[in-house]
Amino acid sequence: MKFCEYEVLDAAGPDCERVGLIVSKHFCVADRATCVSTHYELQNKQCDVISYRSLGQWSECPARVPIFEDP
Repeated sequence: MKFCEYEVLDAAGPDCERVGLIVSKHFCVADRATCVSTHYELQNKQCDVISYRSLGQWSECPARVPIFEDP
């Protein structure tokens, strides 16, 4: 399992703050392969991360950073 860490540059939607996708904050995506996906979808949530910056690929996500799973 790889943990892809990103920084939110721009996001919009009523659920973004609730799930931790806030401008200038980091988030991770757990992926079985490498960090190459550029589109992830949150089920039953309305939040669009319009732009983000890749910070790297790690063996674990930093503490207190929201983690999402790539199905």
